[in-house]
Amino acid sequence: MRRFPATLAVLAAALSLGTTACGQKTSPPASSASTTDVPVASPAVVQDLAPSDFVAKLADSNVVVLDVRTPGEFASGHVKGAMNMDMTAPDFAQKIAALDKGKTFVLYCRSGNRSGRAAAQMQAAGFASLTGNAMPREHRSHAAYSSLSMHALVLPPDRFRDLLAETGGRVIDVRTSAEYAEGHLAGVSNFDVLAPDFAARAADLPRDTTYFVYCRSGARSGQAAQILRQFGHEVYNVGGFDALAAAGFETER
Repeated sequence: MRRFPATLAVLAAALSLGTTACGQKTSPPASSASTTDVPVASPAVVQDLAPSDFVAKLADSNVVVLDVRTPGEFASGHVKGAMNMDMTAPDFAQKIAALDKGKTFVLYCRSGNRSGRAAAQMQAAGFASLTGNAMPREHRSHAAYSSLSMHALVLPPDRFRDLLAETGGRVIDVRTSAEYAEGHLAGVSNFDVLAPDFAARAADLPRDTTYFVYCRSGARSGQAAQILRQFGHEVYNVGGFDALAAAGFETER
């Protein structure tokens, strides 16, 4: 089984069957008067997909994006419109068996390991052509992804800094008040995403503002971003406080 060095795998449309012969003649039964070629399926081919090619794939209405991480990881941020199928779940094989093999499938995880394993399982289930390396972690800020609705991902610090300057948006710390008191980005508000009134506060926010949310690791801010989007807000998950502080964002207590 091949291990993918990147974050995504693309399952392309099935290769045509029987268009080429296997190259060897098979012996017919004794009653047959002739020898014929036996058509076989072409082997699956694994290729890499550049960022710009990945974006082009997503423009195809026949493409289905599969996030094969856990539901918790999915909640922390994912490609817009992706379907979540945890490849470590016991029912993963059953779920992929129900998929339409006529579609093109884009798979991704955190590092490329699980998406590679998932792609191998899907190949065994009859998805014949595999393409990988669609969105490695180090390329998430690549210009080619500007059309991917980057708010669905955890923005890298540099991209966050640029968008904050461009939009003049508002930053919200969605950790607990105790975590906020221990240190937070300078000038930001605190809306605890786990508090009972978070949804009500989110609904009351102005809709003409761009929001950036963070927590400790990016998981709770992913949940907060989903809630904010339900109320029509433009929102970006910018990850964890420690990473932002390490990237040079001003902090205060």
